[in-house]
Amino acid sequence: MRRQIGALSLSVTAWLIAGAVMAIMALLLRVQTDRLRQVTAEYTAFRAEVGAIGAAAEKRKQEQEAADRKRKERSDVENRRTIANLHTHIVSLRESRPSGGLVPNAPADASLCAFMPVNPAALGAVVTAQQQNPKVLDDFTGRSFICWFANAPMAKPLIGAELKSLQSFTDFDTGISALFDKAIRDNKLPKQSAEDNSSEQNAPTSKNSSGSATPIYAPSTLQVSDIKEGKQWQKSDTEGKVLATLARRNAFLVFSLHEPLIQHGLDTLAKQYPALGDKLPGKDAVALYLAPRAMTTLLQNEIRQTGSDTTLGPLLPKLEALGKKPAVVAQFDASGKASSPMSWYPLNWNTL
Repeated sequence: MRRQIGALSLSVTAWLIAGAVMAIMALLLRVQTDRLRQVTAEYTAFRAEVGAIGAAAEKRKQEQEAADRKRKERSDVENRRTIANLHTHIVSLRESRPSGGLVPNAPADASLCAFMPVNPAALGAVVTAQQQNPKVLDDFTGRSFICWFANAPMAKPLIGAELKSLQSFTDFDTGISALFDKAIRDNKLPKQSAEDNSSEQNAPTSKNSSGSATPIYAPSTLQVSDIKEGKQWQKSDTEGKVLATLARRNAFLVFSLHEPLIQHGLDTLAKQYPALGDKLPGKDAVALYLAPRAMTTLLQNEIRQTGSDTTLGPLLPKLEALGKKPAVVAQFDASGKASSPMSWYPLNWNTL
């Protein structure tokens, strides 16, 4: 009987202990559940706060970017307006350049420039010899210039000529195109002997209808193209090598055997490159301009091409001394008057 009571007593005790453990676990579970709910609520609140802060930051960023874009747009408009005004001012300054003579229209980086008056009447005989109509020369004023540059061979200068202001240049373009096509020919034929060269005097000849000898020239091609405010004519040999280029911009012609000088001259006429007139001391017509430093470079390049370093060596000290001299310009004295068609004119020499 005691054993049974004891067993019953032990069983009740075990149940009591189990119940207490379960109660404690239930309490702990409830506490943890409440804690979890609290943490979840705090995390949710934290996420909401972070999201709000992020959204506010993104909004401020977008507002700042929009403000920056508006400022940039206003700045771009102001910059374009400033650049346009500056360009207009520069053009107005360049338009007011000294206009005496023609040399001021030449590019400012010339080594040597000379005023080169041409007598259209005397030149007419040359045009007639090419079996062309000399009437095309009536549109020339007779004023022209010739310039040499350090970056071009000495035998290939830039020549510029002034034309009369015409309402239409159609007839002139037609006439000058025919003259250019006839005058510029490829005479570089294969040599006939060791003594022959490529000059017209030694080129092969044929008999024409009158029985006189006529030089035979290799085929060449004339290309005529429209350019801004003018025309351009270019002769090339059968291999596409440019022989000569002639271009007209408004009432001005430029010619050269060195193609890059043509574009250089056109850019200067278009006021996209500084002109010699921009640095001249006055408006008096220019007879001669010399830039010793650039001239020294031109002479050195020419000597190296035709000679050797041995030839150039003894000349270097003299060329270096020449290069240190200032640029000079000789201008006609405005007060000087000619007493006859052929007269001496006084010149004023100025350093630049």
